[in-house]
Amino acid sequence: MRQATVRSASLSASMSRDRKRQHDVRDSYLAPLADLELLADCSRSELTNAASLLTQLVLPAGETLLRENTIGREFLIVVDGVLEVTRNTADGTQLLGVVGAGDVVGEMSLLDRAPRTATVKTITPTTVYAGSAREFFALLNAVPSTRERIAAIARERQELNRAA
Repeated sequence: MRQATVRSASLSASMSRDRKRQHDVRDSYLAPLADLELLADCSRSELTNAASLLTQLVLPAGETLLRENTIGREFLIVVDGVLEVTRNTADGTQLLGVVGAGDVVGEMSLLDRAPRTATVKTITPTTVYAGSAREFFALLNAVPSTRERIAAIARERQELNRAA
């Protein structure tokens, strides 16, 4: 009888360790999202929803991710790396800015349902979370704090575009 109890306790401890390990794996999957300012206020449930909508991509330097005057079909959240944002003008290519970890790109075209206003290219090896237009709007609906932040980012960028 004692031996059965020991086995049961051992099995119980083993199952508990397995559940903890599974929990840690899930947490490690959500950790990069939780570290992003864009998703900083999210609950675990909201992070899980966000993770289910996004695909992580690792990209080399020099990769054009979004091209000016094309129809927006995706958006990107930068996890790490540096990207340049440019626009073609009569005088050539104008550097609009540089973005990095925590920044979102591609949102304006999706929100405005208009062609992209800039080209985005990786300067360094970069990791992003990518999502389609459908996933973008699902993310906005599932995570209200993200919706508010992205709307504020888009307003600021529209004002900058008007001023340029």
